[in-house]
Amino acid sequence: MQLEILNGKEVKKLVNQIKEQFGIQKLDLSYEFFKSSKDKIYLINKEIKEHNIKNYKINAMGLYFGKKEQGGFRPSIEASQILGPLATKACEEIKEVQEWLEGYDIKHETTAKGFVIVKYGHDFLGSGCAKEGKILNYLPKERRLAKKEDHL
Repeated sequence: MQLEILNGKEVKKLVNQIKEQFGIQKLDLSYEFFKSSKDKIYLINKEIKEHNIKNYKINAMGLYFGKKEQGGFRPSIEASQILGPLATKACEEIKEVQEWLEGYDIKHETTAKGFVIVKYGHDFLGSGCAKEGKILNYLPKERRLAKKEDHL
């Protein structure tokens, strides 16, 4: 897997997609954007341009920001924490925080469709997919809490 740097036009298209999807008016992401062969997006400081990285095979660097998918942009947990406070749509408040952090899908009625930012109070917990009266959990397995029955 090799990372490719996104050009200005691709970055503008991605940022506009994110702004539209989450109802964000102003989004200042002054970073270099990289894309993996699996459409994962990474952000890194612009000073990376000072180094000749084209000769290296790099799998990942910087902050994993999210993934471009058919249904839109799926933010990572860290991206949800950056985008969430700015979002005016596709940001869903849940009450079942324990279940969410254990990796369960949440029953939740919403008018939103597709990828949403999930929050609890002032905490942004990542993203899920709003579909048919529930939010599908996209929390990575390695970042989930151990389930209650696993402790018995």
